[in-house]
Amino acid sequence: MQRKPPHKCILVLSGWSDGPLHPLQYHLNNEVQFIQVHIPTPPAGCRWLLNPYLCLLLGLLYCTPMLFRSIFSVFPSSSLHYISIMGLVLLLCIALRKTVAYLVQYAVRDSVRIVTKAIEKYNPIAIVGFSWGAGILYEILDVWQGHALLLAPTIFPISSIASTPCTEYNDEATRATTGHRRVVIVCGDDDPFCSASQKKFLTTTTPFEYISVHDDHVLCEKTTRDLCLRIVKDFIHVGRVD
Repeated sequence: MQRKPPHKCILVLSGWSDGPLHPLQYHLNNEVQFIQVHIPTPPAGCRWLLNPYLCLLLGLLYCTPMLFRSIFSVFPSSSLHYISIMGLVLLLCIALRKTVAYLVQYAVRDSVRIVTKAIEKYNPIAIVGFSWGAGILYEILDVWQGHALLLAPTIFPISSIASTPCTEYNDEATRATTGHRRVVIVCGDDDPFCSASQKKFLTTTTPFEYISVHDDHVLCEKTTRDLCLRIVKDFIHVGRVD
């Protein structure tokens, strides 16, 4: 006889890998239904290939050799030859940097849209995100008023590549709603993607619970897995925040 899915569900937002998410689902799949939300994770997966700025990036890379050949033909050997090359290199660097920023910004917006629709569809009791997925989860903590577990969120790397400021949650409204829900951020001390500056930012500008663990980015140490398991069990037992 096929087991009926549990009434309670938790949305899962993965990163470039599942990291610690798979052990959580393995140990708790009899207590709650885990629903994987497929979000674009550049440069991994297929969905991010639909990003329009990827076409622009590839176009710039494709046209670069032709631009240099044009300079060589117009200014074969003169001072204008070297000035044109330096100017072209500078413009290409700026254009490439801007295009990469827009590419990531679009991916973030697309991910936020997908997660928001999933929240409306499944009405979860909690959301668990890892790496890129946790970074996306961080972006919707003003919209999502339920429990959240952010595992190794790449908040600063995403903000840096996208050339956007990090979202701050230090307003009174966020602090008030946080009292009725639990938002936990777990980061490894040896995680190169979750820097000390990010830790300082999160512990000083947000009301969320921050836990440092002796682990790396993947968060697969047994003590870390046990910690995450206890947190998600707490989400399940408490239930949805209305």
